[in-house]
Amino acid sequence: MTLDLVEIRSYLESSSIKKRKNFIENYDFEDNYRDFYYVYLKENLPLPTKDTWYLIALIELAQDFGFFDHEIRTLLWELYEAKKNAVYLKLTILDYLADFPLNESEKSITIQQFETFAKRTRNDLLKNQLFCNLLHLDPENETYLNRLLEQILKTQDCRSLIRVLNFFKEYEILSAFVEKIRFSIQNHELAKYESVKSALDNFEKK
Repeated sequence: MTLDLVEIRSYLESSSIKKRKNFIENYDFEDNYRDFYYVYLKENLPLPTKDTWYLIALIELAQDFGFFDHEIRTLLWELYEAKKNAVYLKLTILDYLADFPLNESEKSITIQQFETFAKRTRNDLLKNQLFCNLLHLDPENETYLNRLLEQILKTQDCRSLIRVLNFFKEYEILSAFVEKIRFSIQNHELAKYESVKSALDNFEKK
């Protein structure tokens, strides 16, 4: 159901962050208020909040709308640095950045940032996703492939393997690289679990 702007603002400007988040997650946004949502996102992403799920909802909304501008991108880099232990928030930021259109100069800077983050993090989900993003930016880079394969071998989290498969189902790299990634996960000790088996089956249908 489409609401008018007054009703929408009553939810998105509520004093309850939970009410805002629930609205974003459940409303279809099939209306004509795109400009309002753009301003709302830029105003609310920098606000201090402990509710990372609200921030995740905002970032996913920006991605759904295709709001890929440098101001939002800068805000997300700052969030990534500031939220030290917010793994799912950081993964959402990396998903947004994977879709962000870059020129060659911006691509080079982003690669450097991803490399720095990959060196810092010890979290399997984040480290694997950073190597996926690096391969997405430089899809013929064998060094990034090998670092991802090394990390896959160490991974003890099914979610991380599933994320890798889902990422390369959507984003293109060399077919030989895809086969090595698939083989590595297929022969991983976690491949016995149904969730990983299902992801592998879906990957085969790519």
